[in-house]
Amino acid sequence: MDRPLPIAYQGAGVQTTRSSSGQRGEGSQPAPAVPPAAAPTAAAPAAGGRPPWRAFRLVAAVGVVGVMLSVALVAWLVREAQRLDTARFYELGNALGVDLERRVEAVEALLRALQRVLNEQESPTLEVWDEFMNQAAPQWNFPGILALGYATNTAAGQVMDRLAPWVRDPSPRPAASFYDLPAELNEARTWRVWVWDVFGEAGVPPGDFGAIASVTNTATGRVQQRRYREPATPLEVVPPPFTKIQQAGREILAAVEPPDAKLLDAVYRDEVKIAGHQPLQPPDGGEPGRGATMLVPTYHPGRGGCWRALPPPEENLFNQFWLRWNLNTGYLYANLDPGAMLREAQGPGEPSIRVEIHAASPEAVGPGTWLNPDDQPLRAADPRFRPAFLHTHLWRMYGDRWTLFFHTTPLFDLQSTRYRAHWAGGWGLLTTGLMCWVLTLQVRGRLQETERATALQDARDALLAVQRERERLSHDLHDGAIQSLYAVQLGLTQTARDVESVAPEAGRRLGESRANLDAVIGELRQFMTDLRAGDAPRPALGLAMVLESVVRRLRPASPAALELHCDPVASARLTPAQALQLAAFVREALSNSLRHAAAERIQVRLAAEGDVLLLEVRDDGGGFDPARRTGAGVGLVSLERRAFQLGGRFELETVAGLGTSVRVRLPLRPPGQPPAGPADAPTEPPCSSTP
Repeated sequence: MDRPLPIAYQGAGVQTTRSSSGQRGEGSQPAPAVPPAAAPTAAAPAAGGRPPWRAFRLVAAVGVVGVMLSVALVAWLVREAQRLDTARFYELGNALGVDLERRVEAVEALLRALQRVLNEQESPTLEVWDEFMNQAAPQWNFPGILALGYATNTAAGQVMDRLAPWVRDPSPRPAASFYDLPAELNEARTWRVWVWDVFGEAGVPPGDFGAIASVTNTATGRVQQRRYREPATPLEVVPPPFTKIQQAGREILAAVEPPDAKLLDAVYRDEVKIAGHQPLQPPDGGEPGRGATMLVPTYHPGRGGCWRALPPPEENLFNQFWLRWNLNTGYLYANLDPGAMLREAQGPGEPSIRVEIHAASPEAVGPGTWLNPDDQPLRAADPRFRPAFLHTHLWRMYGDRWTLFFHTTPLFDLQSTRYRAHWAGGWGLLTTGLMCWVLTLQVRGRLQETERATALQDARDALLAVQRERERLSHDLHDGAIQSLYAVQLGLTQTARDVESVAPEAGRRLGESRANLDAVIGELRQFMTDLRAGDAPRPALGLAMVLESVVRRLRPASPAALELHCDPVASARLTPAQALQLAAFVREALSNSLRHAAAERIQVRLAAEGDVLLLEVRDDGGGFDPARRTGAGVGLVSLERRAFQLGGRFELETVAGLGTSVRVRLPLRPPGQPPAGPADAPTEPPCSSTP
């Protein structure tokens, strides 16, 4: 199979074709040269290729600027949130500290007012006490007060009896006479509970009491107040705190001041003192609860006369302490719950700041100094505790160093504005991503439009080049091949006339050959007409009629018997372009069989197998070994290329000595779909031709 028959024109002669292996077919005509205007420019991206990165510079710039602005916004919002949170933390902490200070000062003012009342009485009475309590109502107006009591000095009356002669004598006394006072004035002192009012269910005082009275709220049925009196044991006993010593040749007084002697300190200086504990026990027993006790001393109503009659020397402060010690009639005490004060200051609900109150300096805080324990662990002494904010405040508490430890709670973190920074940053990045995505779509759209415009221009240029090539080919065929065929036809006509009288059979056969030549010339003229019109070459009739014409023209000169079997339904479902390629396929296959196979019988079969068309050319010739093909011929390559162009599958079946079969299978358009050709295309009768 070297070349097609001379009568079989190649419809793809003006196109560049490729075989199924992707290489250019050996029998195809060279592709027309594309003019320079049709070649794609270097600046335009190739169709289906990756767009140049420069087209996305705007997207990258927007992304970088958006990310930088988002990060800058987050940084600024974080700093602003930190500043606002710091201000809010210290504002809340300062407000709580001031409120606690105010509440403690209110309790002090209450005790000072009660002190003034008791300082005017040599012997206190319950009427005076109750009158003051009804006016002050500490259980209602002073949240945090657990109990209020008064302990009297049992030696107060005896002391005033010994001091009376000195007070009544109007004669002036020298400083040395101050030390001639009776030695009994330096004896120990004992304080006993005179009254102890416990509010609500705060607890039970330690010890046994001979008289206990309760006041019950009739509306709620709960105990409103319990009053304890007549204790079996004293509340406080202090040994003699003064001694006389010789200093610089004279006798002076010296006072003993233990570090934790809050009562002595209060009596010596007439000051308010507070201790970091309270003695009330739970009603069901156990250790006393956490809290504090505030102390305020009281003095004899005649203290003014004693102070004038026995003025203590200014150079010796202990003399003032001694005089107040002997003029003391008792002391008031208030049992406090700092935790209740703090809860009242914070108000209802979960607090945003937690406060620990410690009756110790910051370096000495611990579980034993914690006055307001709650359901959370101790944090002030935990170095691993790292909240958002914490602060340790030194609280000056009536001469002592107490500690307020502030730290934030999860509620404070939820109320913080720093979460807005995270949201703002997230929204900024999301907005930047959306903008980049939209810009990317726009850039890709512009690039695709550019690619389509470039491809369209290239297609137009290529189409123009093909049209010009068609015109050139049409002129070449008209001026060359057709004129030569005309000359051959004239020769055959003259030869037929010369031999018709001598050999009628030979003349008849020459006449048939001339008729076939006329048909070939007609097909070439039709092909030239289609080329000039710019349409794709297509057969004038259906594939079945074309095949019948081809077989009829070849049969007189063929040494083999030619058979044709066509299915008209399958032929009708072909498009004109498919029919054209299949007709060329049959011409090429018949040419190869007649020239190389030495066959006695050649069959051409066109049939439909479902939605697949089968076109087969089979001979009973010598066949060949496909493995020993030299590759010099182009016939099989041409057949395979045409099958590939149709979108079908080429099949070759041959065995040496048993013949050859070439087939092409391609999908058909569904039945009933109108063909792509003219609507008045002739219908084809069934074709079957045997010699």
